[in-house]
Amino acid sequence: MRKTFGKLHLWLGLVSGLIVFVSSLTGCLFVFEEELQALIHRDQLFVEPRTSPVLTVGQVADVVRRDVPKAKLQRIFRRHEADRSYQVLLKDKRLVSVNPYTGSVLGIRDLKRDFFAIDREIHTTLMMGKTGSYIIGTAALIYLFMMVSGLVMWWPQTKRMIRSKFTVKWDARWPKVNYDWHSVGGFYLTWLLLLIPMTGLIWSFEWWENGLYALTGSPARDRAKVQSVYRPDARPASVDRAYAQVVALEPNAFESYVIFPADSVGALRVQVRYDEGSLYRKYTIYNFDQYTGAVLKGKRYQDFSRGDRARGAAYDIHTGGWLGLPGKFLAFMVSLFSASLPVSGFLIWWNKRKLARKAAAKPARKPVSARVPA
Repeated sequence: MRKTFGKLHLWLGLVSGLIVFVSSLTGCLFVFEEELQALIHRDQLFVEPRTSPVLTVGQVADVVRRDVPKAKLQRIFRRHEADRSYQVLLKDKRLVSVNPYTGSVLGIRDLKRDFFAIDREIHTTLMMGKTGSYIIGTAALIYLFMMVSGLVMWWPQTKRMIRSKFTVKWDARWPKVNYDWHSVGGFYLTWLLLLIPMTGLIWSFEWWENGLYALTGSPARDRAKVQSVYRPDARPASVDRAYAQVVALEPNAFESYVIFPADSVGALRVQVRYDEGSLYRKYTIYNFDQYTGAVLKGKRYQDFSRGDRARGAAYDIHTGGWLGLPGKFLAFMVSLFSASLPVSGFLIWWNKRKLARKAAAKPARKPVSARVPA
């Protein structure tokens, strides 16, 4: 069995190695995206706090439609701290930052060229849409098997091997150090290396997400599309009125999203998040008819199933955010080590292949015939 696992570990590693390397490396940056964005785009994300009331979501929408050419709104986001700006995402992937007090446009970024947006897209889809998501997901499934097969190959076969299986021999020649880094390091970080792809797979495969809901004893997530009744002559419903209804339910919310209808039958969605210190992302989400403003569907966190809550926690577990900055630093280091595994694994294979070729190229020694004494 060990030999079979070894061959599968080798060939599956060679097949998936490049994808794992790219996904892990982009994941390192993805972990600290929020903190790095705050440093690089501080002039667009932060403003000088004022005592005057902030503009409403509807007013911000009007400002962007008026001041930004060809603006078709997709989403408005804002953290509720006094020094935070509105972030307005347009359908053409421009991101507009708006001062919440004056309505002035602080800046416009093209997310099609934004480094962090590209990094996120590579990490999740390889910039290949749904096909790329499936490729990433398949590589993650192979990665899970690689962790299990790696553990089987690491397992000490004799008592004398136990010590060497737990330590890296740093003073050895580089092939031995590389092997120990791959094997011993992989053993110590196995549980974290398993956790990252296990939480990430819910964004690649519906059946994996269904499995999470089944595991928690919950009904499958409701994926039914919420739609408005098309009214060709009706005016759009008040965004501010819909927003106020949701915020009134969660007055302690610290961030909010307004997602505009994608088409003439789409719903207006308002989503707020509260209790930032919680492991589970606590959301209240309501969908409204875009013409009448009537509630089409609403769900508060206390109504979430265990599956909903587990799914909500998956992102912060995946990125280490559930432990704050220490957790993010841990996720960064684990992702960086994960990126090194395909490289160190390839070098192990290449070195063995090179040694095997050298051994095959050596001429066989002729046996020395014994001399018979005269």
